[in-house]
Amino acid sequence: AVDLTGDKARLAAHLLEQGIDTPPTRTIVPSEGLPELTRYPAVLKPVDGAGSVDTFYLSGAADLPNDALQMPAALLQPFVPGQPMSASFLVSGASRAWLIGIGNQRTAIRNGRFEYQGGEIPACCPGALVQVQRAVDAIEGLFGFVGVDFIWDEHRRHATILEINPRPTTSLVGLCRLLPAGHLARAWLEVCGSSPRDDELLEGLSALVHAQGTVVFGAAGDFADLPG
Repeated sequence: AVDLTGDKARLAAHLLEQGIDTPPTRTIVPSEGLPELTRYPAVLKPVDGAGSVDTFYLSGAADLPNDALQMPAALLQPFVPGQPMSASFLVSGASRAWLIGIGNQRTAIRNGRFEYQGGEIPACCPGALVQVQRAVDAIEGLFGFVGVDFIWDEHRRHATILEINPRPTTSLVGLCRLLPAGHLARAWLEVCGSSPRDDELLEGLSALVHAQGTVVFGAAGDFADLPG
């Protein structure tokens, strides 16, 4: 699971094979230039990056930034408009997944680069869970805390899966703020233990998180007040 999800090109191919919507992805060598027969605007990013590091917004084939030329290989994807979001799950060794919560990702594009600025949790996007959980279920071997990044099209009620992180994500700090002290840790240990499990504890995580007011956190895990 780590090998598959850590290689964004392999993950995209796998998701498409499973009939799960994800952006069309091709691997290129940036120093050789950008292909013209690609839909723009587009996103150029590392094969195994995180946190929007070295992730570029390209308005056209002539828009290749100098900073990208040093990348030995990169992924090129069409830009998908919509709200960037993240869903957090706990996954058992038997590949059963329980949602913890869904939140908005706060991103910006500055000088042609994507900048991750943290997130807001919880967030409401009715209909996303079924689509996002299909992506989790499609990866054999996930275990423990798993984060899924996706783009939510509110008009179409549609989720486009971007990445699956087989590890804790920054959303963890918001979830710990929203849940009672030790609650997430107890659920995490529960899902990693042997059966029978406390299904009431695990199935109640999402409802408990989404019943709370929104918390805002930065990229470094610090907290802030809601904008405005």
